[in-house]
Amino acid sequence: ELARLLLRGGESVRAQQIMDETLRAQPDSADALHASALFASERGEWGRAYDTLARIPENRRTPEITRFQRNVWVHEQAAQAARLAQSGDVAQARQRLAGLQAAAGNDPELLGAIAQAYIDAGDTPQALAVMRPLVDGSRPAGPDVLIPYASVLLKSGDDAGTAAVLRQVQKQPMDADQHRSFQDLVSLYTVRQAEAMRQRGDLVAAYDILQPVLKRRPDDPLAQGALARMYVAAGDRDKALAIYRGL
Repeated sequence: ELARLLLRGGESVRAQQIMDETLRAQPDSADALHASALFASERGEWGRAYDTLARIPENRRTPEITRFQRNVWVHEQAAQAARLAQSGDVAQARQRLAGLQAAAGNDPELLGAIAQAYIDAGDTPQALAVMRPLVDGSRPAGPDVLIPYASVLLKSGDDAGTAAVLRQVQKQPMDADQHRSFQDLVSLYTVRQAEAMRQRGDLVAAYDILQPVLKRRPDDPLAQGALARMYVAAGDRDKALAIYRGL
């Protein structure tokens, strides 16, 4: 848990050291392996997370670990499909994603991962179609649906739609994990808006938009990278280089 907290605080190197030390001390511990897999998943290292979970003997896997392993597998398969698309094998990527939808069931997080991979494969309409039944269901969608949906909209380039969904989520109660995901998404959206302003040449407005993220997350690499590009645009390459060296 300490490693995950450090990771969320931007101290990824120290966080990784703690996880490595834990596994060296308890290489066969199901709890340690589960914690290591959780840590890898928070870094988006789905293949590493799956391989770590595979080291836990089946008779020592709790229902929670089994569910988590399934989720990790879907995420890794979606990531592999995205890599296939990026390498040019779009047809194979889409075929893999179509098969994954059944494995995801109605899980919003997993469907969101599949939808984002469809965007990587160049099929935004299908990405939105994957999410639409959850959003337009008979019951009002909650944060568990709306946060993955907003992530898909943001990746698709629909900034206005993303902002509308984020405002909707903000009005709803969230648990701790949902609130963290919401804040991550808000930061990502804000950085993108700041970047858009920089590209238009309005550096003052760009900094004003970015500043709340810098204040809330001073070590955020995306925000720091955006700030460095603003310094480059302003002609202050020394400050930009200093930021890049710290990333």
